[in-house]
Amino acid sequence: MEIGLLAVIVPSYNSCEYLEPFLDSLLKQTYQKWQAFIVDDGSTDNSMQILHKYSRIDNRITHLQRTQQPKGAQTCRNIGLEMAYKCAEYICFFDSDDILAPYCLEQRVQYMIHHPKLDFAIFPAKEFGGKNIYDRNYHLWGIQMFHEDIISSFLWGPLPFVVWNNIYRMESLKQKNIIWDERLLSKQDSDFNIQALLKGLSYSFARSSKVDYFYRVCQNSNSIARNIHREEHFSSHIYLLH
Repeated sequence: MEIGLLAVIVPSYNSCEYLEPFLDSLLKQTYQKWQAFIVDDGSTDNSMQILHKYSRIDNRITHLQRTQQPKGAQTCRNIGLEMAYKCAEYICFFDSDDILAPYCLEQRVQYMIHHPKLDFAIFPAKEFGGKNIYDRNYHLWGIQMFHEDIISSFLWGPLPFVVWNNIYRMESLKQKNIIWDERLLSKQDSDFNIQALLKGLSYSFARSSKVDYFYRVCQNSNSIARNIHREEHFSSHIYLLH
């Protein structure tokens, strides 16, 4: 493990329209000690060409292809997680169609340094549509606004936070064997965070922190959010609840 190294895990599938803005925002980070693992899920567009170009621009970007079943973002994240186990102290899971604020990684790592007993921390993020990430009218995520049972909130809503809100301490995930459930078609984020909570990981909302992540609202037709209400996802939801 390299002290201070942050691994960024990103699944990608036919997202060439959004990949470059995401990768550009990654390259603009003020925190320099990171390694990104972008795992392609069998794209049929120009995603792999874009990833190859950016990996030549910056060798901190490693692009991989999913070589095992089942297909899906959860398998891609597990592949990236296995790679990151070998090197990183911290880990973030991001989506390939979103945007990072330039201070995102620095803000998160510094918070973990100043709170060494935490296993993970939760940071504010904002939805956006179109190209205007600073639209004030969109929903905020990762803000503690209620005092309900947090597990119930994950199961029934509203979601208190999503994985891209968070930075995790790698050793904590390893010790508790927290990985992505590859049987789930959707709600994988909820399952991952429920595992973290049920297995006793300590956490905190970083209340004084700035919004550092911008979530693109359902623009990508391949996103899970656009397909979550399809019939094939129903049995996956039942599996999660049981």
